[in-house]
Amino acid sequence: MNAAKAMGKFTQELSWADARDLVKKVDPVLFEIIDAWNPSSEYKLYKVSYRYGDPIIEKGLFHIPNDAGQIFPLQSGRFSQDLKNDLSYSHVPLGLLIKNGQEVFIENAERVISVAFFKPGILLGLWESLKSDKTFSTRGVLNVSAGARSLFILPKVAEAGSYERLRKFYGVRLPMPRKLQDHAPIFTQIAKHRDFHEDWRHEVLFFSGKWLERDEKNINWLKFHHYLLERAWSLSSYNRNTLAFDWIWQQFAESLTEKGLKPNTYLMDTLKQLVLVGVGAVPGFRPTHQLYKNFSVEKDVSIAGPIEGLQRVYLEDYGLKNYVPTFMMPHHFSPDDECAAVYYSLQAPTLLDSLPKARSQQSLMTEIRELKTLMEHFLDDALDGLLKIQGTPVEWLVNNVNFDFFHSDQDGYDEIQSSSLLSEEDPSFMKYYDTDKTRKFAEACSFVRGCVRIKKI
Repeated sequence: MNAAKAMGKFTQELSWADARDLVKKVDPVLFEIIDAWNPSSEYKLYKVSYRYGDPIIEKGLFHIPNDAGQIFPLQSGRFSQDLKNDLSYSHVPLGLLIKNGQEVFIENAERVISVAFFKPGILLGLWESLKSDKTFSTRGVLNVSAGARSLFILPKVAEAGSYERLRKFYGVRLPMPRKLQDHAPIFTQIAKHRDFHEDWRHEVLFFSGKWLERDEKNINWLKFHHYLLERAWSLSSYNRNTLAFDWIWQQFAESLTEKGLKPNTYLMDTLKQLVLVGVGAVPGFRPTHQLYKNFSVEKDVSIAGPIEGLQRVYLEDYGLKNYVPTFMMPHHFSPDDECAAVYYSLQAPTLLDSLPKARSQQSLMTEIRELKTLMEHFLDDALDGLLKIQGTPVEWLVNNVNFDFFHSDQDGYDEIQSSSLLSEEDPSFMKYYDTDKTRKFAEACSFVRGCVRIKKI
């Protein structure tokens, strides 16, 4: 085996001989293809280690850490010319996730919109590396973070004295959080402090440009390239079927018109987002600790970030009282996934395309009640054959998924369930590293005050 070439604490140059076991663990099919090829040392790979919250892609620029772990764009003056040459063939070089996860997101002053959460075995930069001359590029729009940018804790954590202790102990320099999207930047500063309890890393194995150079006389390279095309095709499923989805939506809108219903535009956009979450096209949210069959708490609890370390900080240093420190992370709902439920909150919307002033000033309880009614119309129309869903993921959804609606206040019409039921029906909300049974579920927190559960039947 060739010796890996260390380029600092956070980056290693590897040959295939050095990297083969890393690939085998997360993508056995890719491993078999490359191992049969056994490419020479010209085909370099780079194992890059990121800390929680590090930007991998920010404002269209690819970032890596220097020897001290500080993050800079690849094209800055901080890195060797060889490294720049090897990884600058695309604005997002091809990379295989080998440890922990990363989030693709869009961020503005108002919201963080989760686009995707990638786990080990996913190939980052696949579309960009296989780019054609004609493409609608999202460069400069999408960001990628090590760990989940939209990670948050359910209980309110904005008590002045407690937050001052975080400033003192961990050097936090951000204002107290006002919204859930404010949590992750604070987590990032805590996790990078020298006294933090958990050494969390996200690792990506990046392929140098040599791997993407066309070599059509080499059957092994052709098999490798074909595999990349297959993975790109699989990942583009929703993008390739947006016309069918839009047609279903148009049929539903016409059905509502025939019934004399004129729903609020924002609620219609939210309903559409719930359906997209239900078919796995965009992430919902779930507790980081899972109790479902075949889902390993020990293996997966920290895939989105240093969860247990952060829980200790909020219990022992911040001094969180009474409540379980439940952390929520983005998750793609799927028929093949052991996760039985994900959640969406009207208090933390992730929809992208609603008109800026489309949301009315009605109460959240009224809003979620109307949303429930709209969902009932959609499911009834789909089951009655009024919507052409045959052969689409929506067909699976309407036959296998329930949508349940919750609020922390009592509903006078008895249509919306109490959010206190969430932790009773999903014990994952109550799991954390300690065994203290006196702590309660934060049933009145902002996320569950207007919450939708998307659950397999």
